[in-house]
Amino acid sequence: MIKAVVADWSGIIASLLALLGPLPLNGRIETMSYVTVRAIPHRYRLTPDRPGADTLVFIHGWLLSHRYWAPVTDQLQSHHRCLSYDLRGFGQSIPEGAPSAELPVPSGETTPYSLAAYARDLNALLQALNLTSVWLVGHSLGGSIALW
Repeated sequence: MIKAVVADWSGIIASLLALLGPLPLNGRIETMSYVTVRAIPHRYRLTPDRPGADTLVFIHGWLLSHRYWAPVTDQLQSHHRCLSYDLRGFGQSIPEGAPSAELPVPSGETTPYSLAAYARDLNALLQALNLTSVWLVGHSLGGSIALW
């Protein structure tokens, strides 16, 4: 079961943090993983499982990255499992050496950047990580993806 929450926060500070790249979070360097989703390596951060707790999936907005959600996931990870990831073409979810404009178009689609394509990426990511019951939390574009 997937539930959705749409947030539309002004995030000037969070946007700046997203652009700065890997910075120490609470005194530690962020560790990330990759999974290939529909021919694109997607960078993600998944906090440890919290038995009995909900899993929260954070979807960033246009021109941002998973780092937008770092201050939020750092606070919530002691009570919930949190997943944040870079959407296709943003952050580190771009094939090495390929400009984002040259991302492969998934089979049956006209563009790799449609809401439908992003929603299919999210579904494939959740399947790859074996996450079946989650809350979706989206900002801006991420909110539209959560509702798609």
